[in-house]
Amino acid sequence: MGQTADGNPICLLRHNCFPTGLLPHVIAALQKAKIGGVIVGMPPPGNLLPVVPTVGDKTLRDYQVEAINAMLENRRGLVGIATGGGKTEVWIGFLLTLNPLNSLFIVPTEDSREQYIARARDAGLDVAKLTTELTSPHLVSTPQYINRHATTDFMKQLLAQVQVLCFDEAHHVGKAPTWLAIAQNCPAIWRFGLTATPFHNPKNPYAKLEDMQLIGALGGILVDAPVEALQTIDVLETPDVCVVHYNAPKVTAKDNDWHILRKRGLTENKYRNAMLVGVIQQIVEEKRKPLLLIELVSHGKRLQEYLYSEDVITAMCKGQSESFVIGNAGIRYRFTRERIVQEFLAGDIQAMIATTVWDESFDLPEITDVVLGGGGKGGPSKYQKTLQRVGRALRKSDSKETVRVWLPWDAHNGVLKYHSSCQLKALRDRRFPIKKVKYDKQSKRVSVHT
Repeated sequence: MGQTADGNPICLLRHNCFPTGLLPHVIAALQKAKIGGVIVGMPPPGNLLPVVPTVGDKTLRDYQVEAINAMLENRRGLVGIATGGGKTEVWIGFLLTLNPLNSLFIVPTEDSREQYIARARDAGLDVAKLTTELTSPHLVSTPQYINRHATTDFMKQLLAQVQVLCFDEAHHVGKAPTWLAIAQNCPAIWRFGLTATPFHNPKNPYAKLEDMQLIGALGGILVDAPVEALQTIDVLETPDVCVVHYNAPKVTAKDNDWHILRKRGLTENKYRNAMLVGVIQQIVEEKRKPLLLIELVSHGKRLQEYLYSEDVITAMCKGQSESFVIGNAGIRYRFTRERIVQEFLAGDIQAMIATTVWDESFDLPEITDVVLGGGGKGGPSKYQKTLQRVGRALRKSDSKETVRVWLPWDAHNGVLKYHSSCQLKALRDRRFPIKKVKYDKQSKRVSVHT
């Protein structure tokens, strides 16, 4: 697949063939051109089976059962369910219903792999992480592990024998070669993708090459359960978005060099960092549980030290299973993710700081506030990432009554302001309530402005 000189996607592969996921698109194009034809060699539709009503201690909701039925009937496609809406339960319920076919589930990180294995085993599924031996009929792996062993005979044979293939955070399949290669090298007829944000432009998924590649590899949308739909049936919280205005001197960089802008305007900007520290302090004083999301490890460490100087104990989660807590005398202690979560829930750790490794597939419903501290480039990819990050706090929990999202308004540079506006658009498009708040550097507090 590629693009023409004017930027239009081409759906043909080598030898003038096309991915089977694009069959409906090709049929529609032929019909529009009044070209007839006969489809041969397509497997018949799948049979509907009695869907397992519970996954572990959770009863499946109607939309989850409908998703499993759509997967059984179509054998391929994308399940679009908002972050926090129970995509993992859909996949486990599907496997429990479809047994005894074997499966391979691709997840983005080692953390999400271990989280999935624990939940699947609690539901009674025989599942294990992928190694160099076949240890279970249901395997889970990161794409990095598979691609490291892609040339081995074992991995080639395993991919050839997989009957059911599924990707979590499947939007990566269209844009990440390591993800797409797995889909292309595995001939499984049953193939699915789970994602909260499948397409850059949901109204026209065939307009962008990445989206066409995703559909070509896995099929079109089977189920679409966005945030708004799940809020109406009380599955997800509706967050209040607090756009934080603060004073900072203008910053510039020659030719708007991004690396210099990020350093001067974001990661090493003392006015912005002081604002982030003040926001976290205020959240902690309100006995709430904040998650501060940043882009760079160096930025996270700087903010962690600032917060420690204000007597706020934080965990800095910078890797798939690697976290640090600053203890007595400013010494950093390495903790496991499990211990970090336990102490965060107990209140011994007051705030979490995480890099992009926790943007996806991380489940902690007790989070009450998400602070989007990293800034970053705007555009469609930022749109998807913003929604993924906000989703960390939207899942319902008995321990919280409200959810807030804090978005710094970076007005001290035109490029940074554009990035902020892209994030705000993503949140406004979801019809989240928007509040303008003002940070006061003297009191180190924010207050509702308008």
